[in-house]
Amino acid sequence: GATPPPTLTCSPTTQTGNINTSINFSATGGTGVYYWTSPGSPSSGTGANFSSVFSTSGNKIVSVTDGSETKQCAITVISIREPDLVCSPSYQTGEVNNTINFYATGGTGAYSWTSISGAYSGQTCSSFSTRFSTPGNKTVTVRSGAQSAQCVAYINPPACNAPESYL
Repeated sequence: GATPPPTLTCSPTTQTGNINTSINFSATGGTGVYYWTSPGSPSSGTGANFSSVFSTSGNKIVSVTDGSETKQCAITVISIREPDLVCSPSYQTGEVNNTINFYATGGTGAYSWTSISGAYSGQTCSSFSTRFSTPGNKTVTVRSGAQSAQCVAYINPPACNAPESYL
C-alpha cells in the first residue's frame, strides 16, 4: 500500500514577536503545496516559508493549508515599550549663576532638554548643564519619545556679603 504523506505542520507552533516587525513561519509535510492566511500583512502567501507583520499587539493565529489539512501557528505580538524616562537628581540646590547638572536615563536614548529661565537649552545629550540668574525653584524638563520627566533645582538667594574693605 501507499505510504500516507507526512502530517502537515506549522512551525513554530507558538512564538512571541514584536509589533511592526516581520515574524517568520514555516510549513513541512502534507502535500507540499502550502497556502497561508494571516491577520497581519501580507494577509496571505504561498510556499514553505511565510512571514507577516502585525500592527497591533495581542494573540494572533496564522493558518497554513495544503489542500487537505489546515494547521495553525499562534503568535503573541507585544508592543515594544521604552524604559521609563528618569531625570536625576529630582531635586537639588544651587547658587545663582553657578553651573547645575542634570542627567537623563531611559526613554529612547535620545533626549531634548528645556529649562525655564535658564541658559543653554536645547541640548540632546543624556546630561544637561545650565545656570540660573535668579533665586527660587527652577524646573528642567527632559523629553524622550512620548515621555517627559522633570527635575527641580532650588537656587538659593545670594548671601548678604559685608562690604569689602580695600586696604
